[in-house]
Amino acid sequence: MTNGGSQYTKNYESKAKDNKYSHTPDDDLINDDGYFLNYVPTTNDPGNIMMIISIVYCTFFFFILPVFVSTGRKHYARAMVAANVSDGEPSESEEEESEEEEPKYRRNEIDPPRRYAPTSYGIRPTLQRPAQEREISLRNVLATSRRQGGSCSRRNIYNKTGQCERWNNALQREYETDAATPFGIQPMGQIIADMKNDLESPKRTFLDDYLDGNSRKRSMWDRRTAPIRTNSTRRMFGQHPSSLNEMQYQEAPKINLAGTKHLQRIGEDHDNDSHSDSSVKGKRSVVKLAAHFLNKEELDEYHIDDPTICCGRGAIYSCDSLIEGIEYCLYLSKCDSETKRLFEISLPFTIGPIFTGFLDMLDLVIVVKYLGLETLTAYSIVGFVVGFGYSFFGGICSSCSTLTAHAVGSNNNFLAGQYVQLIWFFFILSTQIVMYKYEQYIEPLTRMLCNNDNVAALGLVVAKNVNFNYMLYGLLDIFEGLMINAEHEKFDSKLDAFISCLNTLFTFICLKYFDGDLPTIVRIWTYNYFLHMFIWMVMACRKGWIQPFARGIFGNFALSNCKAVGLIFKTALPLSISEVLSYLEWEVLLVFAAHLGEAEIPVWSMVASIWEFLESTTSGLMEAVAIRVALHLGKGRPALARLSAHKALLYSFLIACVTSIFVCIIGETVPLWFTDVEIIQDMIFETIPIMAVGNVFLVYGKYKEILFSLSRLLCFINGYPSVHYL
Repeated sequence: MTNGGSQYTKNYESKAKDNKYSHTPDDDLINDDGYFLNYVPTTNDPGNIMMIISIVYCTFFFFILPVFVSTGRKHYARAMVAANVSDGEPSESEEEESEEEEPKYRRNEIDPPRRYAPTSYGIRPTLQRPAQEREISLRNVLATSRRQGGSCSRRNIYNKTGQCERWNNALQREYETDAATPFGIQPMGQIIADMKNDLESPKRTFLDDYLDGNSRKRSMWDRRTAPIRTNSTRRMFGQHPSSLNEMQYQEAPKINLAGTKHLQRIGEDHDNDSHSDSSVKGKRSVVKLAAHFLNKEELDEYHIDDPTICCGRGAIYSCDSLIEGIEYCLYLSKCDSETKRLFEISLPFTIGPIFTGFLDMLDLVIVVKYLGLETLTAYSIVGFVVGFGYSFFGGICSSCSTLTAHAVGSNNNFLAGQYVQLIWFFFILSTQIVMYKYEQYIEPLTRMLCNNDNVAALGLVVAKNVNFNYMLYGLLDIFEGLMINAEHEKFDSKLDAFISCLNTLFTFICLKYFDGDLPTIVRIWTYNYFLHMFIWMVMACRKGWIQPFARGIFGNFALSNCKAVGLIFKTALPLSISEVLSYLEWEVLLVFAAHLGEAEIPVWSMVASIWEFLESTTSGLMEAVAIRVALHLGKGRPALARLSAHKALLYSFLIACVTSIFVCIIGETVPLWFTDVEIIQDMIFETIPIMAVGNVFLVYGKYKEILFSLSRLLCFINGYPSVHYL
């Protein structure tokens, strides 16, 4: 059976002379009328589908904008009430609290100075400053403003001298102060400081400079760079407390190992309260604390309505919400340091998968050209059966990227190495079970899906080699996840492209000049996976990339770390369920395609290769934001993690729209790449517009780095109605 594919091809060489098609093994699948056996033609009109796609694009674009600002008004009012900048007079609840005796904390002379924002002088950007530290500094400024006895409206602010002044005047004075140099030329030191500020801080406001004390770093709200000063842009860009800045009033997550002690020390000093009022008495600092939350009266006072769909002042899809959503999208599109870092990480993740996806499509074309559709049918069925078994353990590999990113973000390389050792052990143990059991059932399963003895016998030979392919791919994926989190993603992209080129080249040479068959091709791919793993390990050892993690991977018994083992299973279990559901959502349709006819199985594999190519255009940015969010949360910066996720979501949506439109434009030529059979070309062409629409909506389903349970539920709800419909 090793030469089954080539022997099957030789039996049809006599028919090739009279056949207008070059795929001789497919002659028995075509009837006298030129149609495939059991083929059911569809009645979809590509013109109508394109019109529907255009309407969906326009409608969906306006639907996603209010998602970012659906609760923006409540966040804004909550921040305004908490900061008390809209009304200088204290509320009744604050007066009652001030009459009560509050706990005081007195510092001794030997105590180290507190790390408040006024003593940082703008060295750290706002979004990277610890959350409680940012809150305390804001409370100190507001408490100082209340002691002045004045009252400022929403458009005013207390300046550094304690006077109430309009925002525009304060900005103008700051600009004139910076520009008051001979001939308008700034010193070189100031220019360098401005450049560092632009590179380090993704978002800096005039309020941040005010809180930092006498910081000379220029604010983004500069006269030369400020956008149109509307109420919405003031909120979005930080002149008033916005929903984004309100995230900074919350505590950093508990996963921040480096900052936990600092937060605990502050919590012990201030009794874990959230409102502070500081004054200086001699050499001692007195800190008063009180909590403040919105109640029903305050909600009515600030006219905060419950959110509705399209009616009332709290409508999500109102004109104001749409305008604010557009302004927020414009803010997210700003090219700051976080955006640059996202694209730097996503570039190798994008170019590599696109290139490898194209080469995988080319491999499929070569196999169909030289071995025929029946051989592709055998490979598709075997890949479906074996891949279904490995999807149960796919969450183990996926958990490595998330867990090691948290460990690296917390500067705990030893724990990251332990994660790799444990995940390797569990994955190898699980794959041995799959390899042992599936060899017994692969032939009857193949015969059940496709009633063809040649396909069933060929599938049994291919299955043994495909098992090794999946196991090596999983081990390689785990190690690559660690190296990518260590910022070695460029080498990974180059190596993936090189190995993919070798696969395609060896496949073509084997089939063109040595009359190879499908089992031989699968063995070549297995040897290339060994080569891929060997090159990675040699380069990691030679360059010293594995040195920080070597003690965790090879120098200890990681199974003794019960907490790490429990965290791996806690993370991998929902991911594995999600992998199974997402795998069956697409691959289970192969079962229905097999009942339509033998020709539909290879067509489904061709469509799957196109779908994977579309996914690769946005998968790079999704992988990049998963790494950035994990690193930010590991360092206790939830606001910056939220900003990074929103940026990646916006850019992924735009990239998916452009890619889908481009595929629809060249949709007539795509089926010609795979085959010359017109019926198969029509079947592929009818699915391209549907895949283009699905590619846009797929962007939102892939952002599941933290909400594993929600992602799993949405995957089940959205995917399986189509299966039951069929």
